[in-house]
Amino acid sequence: MKKRLLVFLTVFALLVSLAMPVAAATANPNYGGSEDVTLVDEYAAAPADTGSQAGESLASDDVSADKFVYDYANLLTDEEESEFEADLAAILGSYQFGAYVLTVQSLGGVSPMVYADDFYDYNFLGAGDNRDGCILLLAVDSRDWYISTTGYGITALTDAGIDYIGDDMVRYLKDNNWSGGVRQYVTDVDKFVNEAKTNKPYDVGHMPRAQKSLTDTLKGLGIALLISVAIAAIVTAKIKSSYKPVRFNRNASNYLLDGSLRVTGQYDNFITSSVTSRVIESNSGGGSSTHSGSSGTSHGGGGGKF
Repeated sequence: MKKRLLVFLTVFALLVSLAMPVAAATANPNYGGSEDVTLVDEYAAAPADTGSQAGESLASDDVSADKFVYDYANLLTDEEESEFEADLAAILGSYQFGAYVLTVQSLGGVSPMVYADDFYDYNFLGAGDNRDGCILLLAVDSRDWYISTTGYGITALTDAGIDYIGDDMVRYLKDNNWSGGVRQYVTDVDKFVNEAKTNKPYDVGHMPRAQKSLTDTLKGLGIALLISVAIAAIVTAKIKSSYKPVRFNRNASNYLLDGSLRVTGQYDNFITSSVTSRVIESNSGGGSSTHSGSSGTSHGGGGGKF
């Protein structure tokens, strides 16, 4: 009897040990398999989702000293990215100034300012001990743009300068012309840093002349032409409506009234002139407003929507 019970328990234990892997495999098809399973994210190269915080979570293994474009939203072609990499590398070589581009699909609940500041800080971007430079952030879902400045970037790109660059970019970004917007940013940064290094920073009362595209110029000329034609037509119609036909009269005396012509002596002698001038002071301030990022680094910057 005992011998039969021992055999029964042994068989039962063997069946249980064989059934456990089968049950595990049924619950998880990858249990015990030899094939590795990799989860693929469309934006796997971008920093991890930050929730409502940023900080060190924006540190990326993709960052390197000779890389300037971080196109995590895949807005640029390989050729465009190579073009901008070369242009930004030239700015670093000419001015020891690091300028960068960062594109993301979503900010993950973080403000554009915090996202741009912390990506710059926790990836140790910039040139020299003061980490001189700036970074352009483009967020596709919320359609935000933001330029964060650090070190000499705060000097070279003032608040008024960032607004100017933003206006230059938005005319392209609003039409999803990403390369056009980034190209304008690169061009303006080069112009602004050069002016700051060789003369003085562009600021209120000292800004580059706005450049209009050919389309904008033609539109302006067309509008001016239409306005001119309309004014000419109105004036002509008014003169014509007041015009009264006149018949020829052989006797000129009919046009004169008796005693209407009286001539007396009159002289105008110019003596001197007086001109008074005064300087009108402007109340518009300039320079850069600053704030501290979560790392404690001081930043300037500004942004908007496109």
